Amino acid sequence: MNQIVTHGPDTVSPFPGDRYSNMFNDVPASEQRELAEVMLQDIRGASDATQENGRRDYLRVLGAVEQNRSVSDLVYRAMAYEMGAQGGQRQANGKRKGETISTLSEALKRLPMAPGGAQSGARRLNLFYKFYELIRQGMKPQDLARAMNYEGGKVGLTAADLEKMSGRGRRRILRKDFWTRIAQEPDRVTVEEYQRVMRRANPRRGDDFTEEEKRDARERVNAWEGPYSNYVWGEVAGRGEITPGGVKMADDEMSYLEVWANTMVGEDFGAVQDKEKRKQALFDHIERRVYSLYGMTPGAAE
Repeated sequence: MNQIVTHGPDTVSPFPGDRYSNMFNDVPASEQRELAEVMLQDIRGASDATQENGRRDYLRVLGAVEQNRSVSDLVYRAMAYEMGAQGGQRQANGKRKGETISTLSEALKRLPMAPGGAQSGARRLNLFYKFYELIRQGMKPQDLARAMNYEGGKVGLTAADLEKMSGRGRRRILRKDFWTRIAQEPDRVTVEEYQRVMRRANPRRGDDFTEEEKRDARERVNAWEGPYSNYVWGEVAGRGEITPGGVKMADDEMSYLEVWANTMVGEDFGAVQDKEKRKQALFDHIERRVYSLYGMTPGAAE
């Protein structure tokens, strides 16, 4: 899911290093505005698909990848193209007073999926929502744990992600003789033994250990992953709560929505102190506008 986007073996990416921060640095603002306008036509299905352009093609593919990483990108990418097409005719106050979105490059590098760590944040945020959706459906803890373990595995949930969401760090679990009871290790695995194995399994340790030692350590760690995940999801399902995973991701999304609203609607939603009222005011505008950008009407497609 976290793949690098390229055109293929015979073409060169238009963006050095495939990083958001480098997009269009060498492209005049007028050309960026034209590209943003073309991309708006693309998402409506109204442009001439035979007129290919390397940067345009890259944005299409990148958008598809980011949509897989976070479905919210469908909304934010449409907003980015709209702000880029405006060419800075309006200013956005947002959370940083005086901030402007005057080019497509600026709009893209502020996308919620642009910063480092966004993939992890999106993963945790989506699972956070899924967890409480299943609780609202009345799912029993045992079934909830199974379902969340499956969902986590499907999106590549890492041990670090799970620890942040659950508050159940491995050290804490080790002290409960977890590996003896669940992983069925021949001997109790102490915290010190666990750390020693993890050091050997770390590929950055270089020549500290032999290849055989590192391979054996990786095999042991892989054998622990499944039981560890099962145990943690069982714990959080039993108490019916997990920490709000992806808080930074949610804040980045709200910030982007505010900048878009200030730029395109001309209202400073960030000035509304009550967080819930601010969200509602934004969402009232967003639904109508984003459907319009995609050339659709609300309820036209499920």
